[in-house]
Formats: sequence, structure tokens, C-alpha cells
Amino acid sequence: RTLTAFVCAAALAAQVGAVELSSDVVLVTGATGRTGSLIYSQLKQLGVTVRALVRNVATAREVLGCNVCDASDGVYVGDVTNATSLGPAVDGASALFIAVGIGGSASPERMQAVEFDGVKNQVAALATQRNSPARLFVALVSSMGTTIPSPPAAVGGSVLHYKLNAEAFLSSSERQGMHTVIIKPCGLGDGNASRAKLLVGHDDAMLNMKLGVVQRADVARLVVAAWQNDAPNLPPLRFDLCAANSGTPTADEDLPALLDEAKWPWQRKASLGSQQAEKRRWVTHDRTDFARVDAAFIEESYFMSIVAVAKRHRIVFELGLDATVGGEALLRLDGLGCPFVALR
Repeated sequence: RTLTAFVCAAALAAQVGAVELSSDVVLVTGATGRTGSLIYSQLKQLGVTVRALVRNVATAREVLGCNVCDASDGVYVGDVTNATSLGPAVDGASALFIAVGIGGSASPERMQAVEFDGVKNQVAALATQRNSPARLFVALVSSMGTTIPSPPAAVGGSVLHYKLNAEAFLSSSERQGMHTVIIKPCGLGDGNASRAKLLVGHDDAMLNMKLGVVQRADVARLVVAAWQNDAPNLPPLRFDLCAANSGTPTADEDLPALLDEAKWPWQRKASLGSQQAEKRRWVTHDRTDFARVDAAFIEESYFMSIVAVAKRHRIVFELGLDATVGGEALLRLDGLGCPFVALR
């Protein structure tokens, strides 16, 4: 079955003066790194207010393309191992993308300071800011291999011990209104996104399979999609991510379904009931004359699929499920005076 979304230009034009801009402030740490810079770039392309935590202004200017490279540019100098340096960067932020990492050749003390204590410092700074937003989102880019008691250097080495501890801390740190996502890639490449079929799993089950590395660009777009599709009552996510050697590449519109697949079976069932029970409003700010997107219709995640359609085209809407008419489900686009029909 196919989900086809149509948005009429006249209704959007009527809302030009009433469209509310997203007030989200998003912070990326490790923003000059190979993965963090891609997350930062994708968020900038979405038009959200994105900040970068960096250790070196010269590197930030080279990698991020900032001009002044200070707070006026959304660039903050800080160190995740120094909790007091994080305050200005997190002040007012509602989302945190943690892409800080350290090589396996570092000392155990340095590994702990960055990979474990650094994560604790970042999450604590976000959660305890004076005017904390009601809803918070935290995403951590970690690594597969953390189930191995003594991982060899080829898999990641002893740094995985501290990554696992950081994952455990983040999973236990959720409070009401906070959603956490932990993505554990099986191996990272620097190629283009959308070239491979992405696979999700748990507990290193894919580690011994002959799979391809995941491109950092794919990690970036998946973690950004997790933030875009964040909503009340979603369960915390922690999952492995690999790339298949063959198969249809995972497109942007497939990412909500992939995130749903990353849940445990009981989480999928619970979140489906929650999504069906409530309306949701997503605030975006661009306008298009006409938008049409086709995406695979997956029953357990159709709300997420529709959200991805609307967010990709920056549409303000409330999503509600109308009564079934003639055996077909009809969706309405509230507040725009425009029918949003369309499961067929």
C-alpha cells in the first residue's frame, strides 16, 4: 500500500502570516569531528537553530565554515571533560547530539574522562539548565562491540568499556519529558549517504556477519530523523546499525520505519497504541507550492511516515485520523483548510 501526501498551495498561502517558527535550539558536541560535522550540517540545512561545541576555533572555521565563530555564530568553545564550560552552549537547548569520541590509543584515564564522564557532564548540563524546556532529546553516537568482555583493538578495544558505561548512564538518566536515542554503528566509513540498505539490531548480533561499514553520513541522517520524529511517550532507543552488502538503499522516507524496527517488539506495540490515541502538532517554517511524497505504508509506523513527509516539506499541521470511509482510511490536515487524504 502506498502513502501519498498532497498539500494545497492556497491553504499554505493563507497561513503565511500565522506560521510559527520552530523555537528548538539544538546542540551538537564533537561538531568538528567526522560524524558530528555531518550532523551539524544536516541540522543547518533543516533551518533549525543549531549550536556547535568545539575545542578549537580555527578547526571550527575550517570544518563548519563559520565566520566569527563565537556565540553569535552558534559556536561555543568548551570541553566535555570540564562541566563548567558547558553552561553557555546548553542554555536554552532542547536537544543534544553527542558525537564526541576518542581513539583507542588514549590512556584509560582519558578514555573515561571523555567517553563516560564527558557524557555524564553533557547530559547533566542539559537537564539542569535554569530554564530547561519541558521536552528534551538526547542522542548518543556510540559503537557496536560493547557486549564483548575484552574487545580486540580491531573491534574497538578497551574504549568500548567506557562507551558501554555511558550508554548505561544515558539509559538510566531519562526523566519525564526526556527522550534518549543511542545509535551503535558497526563500523564507519566516509562515503556518501543513501547508497546501502541499513540494518538495525541489538546486542551485537550482527557483529560477526559479513556486512558493510555504515557511512557516517547515514548515521547523521538517521540520528537527525530520530530527533525529527521525536514525540511524547516514545520509548528510549538503543540499537546497532549496520549496512547490508546488497539490497535497495534506505531512502530518507524509509527512516521512520527503520527507527520503528529498532524498537523491541513490546515497545513497538506500546508506542503504536500511544500514537493512535493522540493528535500531534509539528511546527515547521518553510512553504512549498505543492508537495508530493510516496513512502511505503507500514501499519505500525504510519503516523511516523506521515510526520516524515510533513517535516521534509516544512508544513505546520495537526494530524488526526478520520473515520473510515468506504473501506479506506482518510487523514485530515487540520488548520489549513486543505484535505490530507490518503491511504490507498
